[in-house]
Amino acid sequence: MAVGQDGLGGHTTLVGLGFSVGPVQTAREIHDCPQLAARHAFVEVDVGGKHIKAPGAPVRMFDTESRADTRGPHLGEYTDEVLKRLLGYSEEQLKALHEKGVC
Repeated sequence: MAVGQDGLGGHTTLVGLGFSVGPVQTAREIHDCPQLAARHAFVEVDVGGKHIKAPGAPVRMFDTESRADTRGPHLGEYTDEVLKRLLGYSEEQLKALHEKGVC
């Protein structure tokens, strides 16, 4: 990037020189990007009664509407279920993990 250029200016300069590059953007720039808005890259998701913009499907199929029916899980929301059903942990083992603050 040339001195005095922002990220987009540097990107434009490098592309003009034949480099295969993409711009580096802040979270705010990505959130406010008109190109991403035009491509419907974000979807509105209800999280605890609050509507937030979240990344949509990165890959879309022709003639198929993408959708986000539910939010993603909260950190640890399904930990007990995974430990019990998939890994065979007993209630006693789960209780011990909870007492140690592991999960």
